[in-house]
Amino acid sequence: AWGMSLAHLGLGVFVMGAAFESAWKSENAAVLTLGQGMDFGAYHLTLDRVDNVPGPNFDAERGAMRIVDRRGALACAANPERRTYDIGGQTTSQVAICAKGLDDIYIVLGERRATVAGGSAWLVRTYWNPWARLIFLGPILMACGGALSLSDRRLRLAIGRRVVPAIALEPAE
Repeated sequence: AWGMSLAHLGLGVFVMGAAFESAWKSENAAVLTLGQGMDFGAYHLTLDRVDNVPGPNFDAERGAMRIVDRRGALACAANPERRTYDIGGQTTSQVAICAKGLDDIYIVLGERRATVAGGSAWLVRTYWNPWARLIFLGPILMACGGALSLSDRRLRLAIGRRVVPAIALEPAE
């Protein structure tokens, strides 16, 4: 009964996480120059700098960003990348993921754009997924509940029983 209860609790946690993450998530995109910021969900992001970083088979632009909460406390420092591979010139984005309690924050550094003044700006996308960690905690609780229910001694398959010897009946005369 304890295992079944834990597994059902895990299902409830999973459903709650999926519902909250879907209903309250926040997305934002903005073209930012160095020093500019944007609000998303319960956080504020500031683009501090973008550095050119050489890789083994790619060149990358790595952004340095600060994410602060509403109180002004640092929530995380993110370093997403925009990579261009030498062969073929293919570009990819390396997402920065900040786990903040039960929430997930995803930051994507997009392509560089020219500003009217002749400077550079970058497209930055942010995604705030509140309570997303419950989506992973739920199945873990379900698995623990299943393991707990399988630990019941009555359900073990390898337990042998003592064989009761058969009683020999004498032939009737």
